[in-house]
Amino acid sequence: MTQLLQYRFGGHHPLPEQSVLRGHAFGNLLLAALAGLTGSFEEGLLAAQRVLAIRGRVIPATLTPVVLMAEVMRDGQRHLVVGESAIPEANGRVERVWLEPEQARAYPEAIRAILQADLVVIGPGSLYTSILPNLFVRDLAGALASTRALKLYVGNVATQKGETDGFTLADHVRVLTDYVGEGGWMWCWAMNQTRLLSKPIPVWILCWLLYLPVSASSWPI
Repeated sequence: MTQLLQYRFGGHHPLPEQSVLRGHAFGNLLLAALAGLTGSFEEGLLAAQRVLAIRGRVIPATLTPVVLMAEVMRDGQRHLVVGESAIPEANGRVERVWLEPEQARAYPEAIRAILQADLVVIGPGSLYTSILPNLFVRDLAGALASTRALKLYVGNVATQKGETDGFTLADHVRVLTDYVGEGGWMWCWAMNQTRLLSKPIPVWILCWLLYLPVSASSWPI
């Protein structure tokens, strides 16, 4: 089921450039169809939870239609890239990402859930196209900084082509803190024997980041 929902049209089976399905994930199309059937994205999301027998709740970051934008450096020039799926395909170094419109308001239930949580887990996921976009939504980053919940960032087990080529774990944390500030993260969970770590370590670890400045040069592992 996970593979089905994450299947992206035009990936392993190329589609014509003009195809309206190109670049879209099946899960997103399912949500769009359910939203059309139920009359709203909120109701469509609830319907998806019933159809897929999801345990727990899925809460959107915002109900505002947004587009992920990026500046990508390639061949010494900056290129504007539009859309989540187009960013890793740009074959360059991501310089900056943002949402359009930039002032999209957070879904109140999302803010409430963060503030009332005992534990907030962020990741694993695509750094620029999955994790950061949620934190660009107005008030969500503020709620994350304000919540008294333990905050845990789970590092990816591999780098992602077109997004984080050559990144260490320190680079991931540096990008996060560049966008949301150093005070927003308390713990980081990493795994050894991956390219994410600056050097291999023998066991699973919890790296204490409790409001300490974090940079590639000061990373403790």
